[in-house]
Amino acid sequence: MVLLSGLFCIGIAFLALVGVIVLLYINHTCSREKVAIRPNWPTVPSRVTVARVEESVRTRVDDDAFYSPYIEFEYTVAGQVYTGTLSPRN
Repeated sequence: MVLLSGLFCIGIAFLALVGVIVLLYINHTCSREKVAIRPNWPTVPSRVTVARVEESVRTRVDDDAFYSPYIEFEYTVAGQVYTGTLSPRN
């Protein structure tokens, strides 16, 4: 009985390890797909309208300050003006 429960624990640990590896692979694959820019997308002139560095909200008094960029931009495609924001909060 002890041998059986030991083998069961080893089997559960092995399945957990395989599950973690599969999830890491899926996450890595999806991240690469999001970053990839399609080679046939046209480029258009754009303009940065706002660029600043923001200090993050501290959760504790003794936390170090953390800064992140905040950028707003606009671009025109076929006469239509579009705007966008780049920020870690988006």
